[in-house]
Amino acid sequence: MALPPGVGLDEVEAGMDVWADRVAGAEWWCGNLGEAVEEPGA
Repeated sequence: MALPPGVGLDEVEAGMDVWADRVAGAEWWCGNLGEAVEEPGA
């Protein structure tokens, strides 16, 4: 994996942590939206 100029491993690791949080949040939202779609009367 090539790193852009000025980006070190610390920045990459921090970005990975942020990305993991976003992915977990997206999965949580998708799960809630899926339940809402399956139960429109709820």
